[in-house]
Amino acid sequence: MHFQNKAYWWEIGDDLKPAMELNTFPDSTDFVVVGAGYAGLSAALTIARQGQSVVVIDSGMPGFGASTRNGGICSGQIRPSIRNLKAKFGAAYAEAVYSEGVDARHDLIKFCEDEKIDCQLQMTG
Repeated sequence: MHFQNKAYWWEIGDDLKPAMELNTFPDSTDFVVVGAGYAGLSAALTIARQGQSVVVIDSGMPGFGASTRNGGICSGQIRPSIRNLKAKFGAAYAEAVYSEGVDARHDLIKFCEDEKIDCQLQMTG
């Protein structure tokens, strides 16, 4: 087994640098999304698919921050626990929050399938 202390997807960074170093922007755009992590790129993709122009800006490499260090969406779990949410906010609210966590996991799987993203996603355990 080969161990490396750098995420393999960071290796594509050199391919992204030419686009990142352009420092040019269109004269106009319908939307500007600040942040190229999961949320920002998802928002930009949704906007673009609706026929609107969108520019994504970020202070670093796309996906470099928390998005490369956190796979929590894959678990379908929530924090605080459903038990604590029920105690503090009631059963209906806790169930709704839990459902969002499960839905996020399903959305991720569907997105990878629909976009034909070969990320070796495996739901085990």
